[in-house]
Amino acid sequence: SFNSRRREIAARYTDAFSNFPELRLPETVPGCNHTYHLYAVQIRREATHLERDTFIAALKKARIGTSVHFIPVHRHPFYSQNLGYTPSMFPVAERRYHGLVSLPCYPAMSDRDVQDVIDAVGAVIHASRQEAESPVAPSLTLAAA
Repeated sequence: SFNSRRREIAARYTDAFSNFPELRLPETVPGCNHTYHLYAVQIRREATHLERDTFIAALKKARIGTSVHFIPVHRHPFYSQNLGYTPSMFPVAERRYHGLVSLPCYPAMSDRDVQDVIDAVGAVIHASRQEAESPVAPSLTLAAA
């Protein structure tokens, strides 16, 4: 029942966010039955000026908690200190890291909770578009502070 509920939530998110070129959504693979223990979206830097941390802060202001679940291995102290790994050595992982955000997706979420996430993400994306189009539009950075 937990997996079924998470799939319902993921389907609503995918339907709501599929028209946002600013976001790369989780892929669906025919024949695979995803459990959506995470619903991670990738902010597409080529489609927006919106930064991950600004996105997270704006959602937090809207009372939507998010997570950054993917911290690349090379950023962990053991690997950076003992093996000398640096972010510049792993540009693909770094791009993913700087754009990946996990949205709430847990079985106890009510339909209203899910709609609140959808509405907040939509508002942040639309505000980002307005900011990009108008130098006098309110700043997301200031709004998220």
